[in-house]
Amino acid sequence: MKDLETFKKQFNSVKNSMAVEGLIVTPEIEDLVFRKATGKITHDEFIREALLLANQSGENPDGP
Repeated sequence: MKDLETFKKQFNSVKNSMAVEGLIVTPEIEDLVFRKATGKITHDEFIREALLLANQSGENPDGP
């Protein structure tokens, strides 16, 4: 499946760029993005789970 391989390469590039900025993509976030990109979850499910992850990490998804 070429599209999946392309996605993985591009996502690794994104992770590396974020790491340069001091931001880390956790395995949970990576799994969430992968499930959305492969159509395993809907956009609404993605948003709901992303907010849960943000709240668990102590981040405020609504800004500072």
